[in-house]
Amino acid sequence: MATITSGLVEYVKVGDDYGFVQVREEGTGDLETFIIWFSDTGPGGPIGFWTLQLMTALAQRLPVDVSHEDNGAFILQVLVRAPIA
Repeated sequence: MATITSGLVEYVKVGDDYGFVQVREEGTGDLETFIIWFSDTGPGGPIGFWTLQLMTALAQRLPVDVSHEDNGAFILQVLVRAPIA
């Protein structure tokens, strides 16, 4: 079953065969680390787009919603909660 973690992106780390993001959870302030991708392992999905979204959220301090499996670290979906102009 999927769950959503909401908060601000603290960092995005990307290498040749991995991508990680750390989110400071709203309300609790806990840091949660998620896997965007690792080698060829992951749920699939638009990892390049997710990485761009997360880096933009980091740069602009925009809150995000990260969907993932309960007790799972792989990202299933990313939503950046940007203000409507």
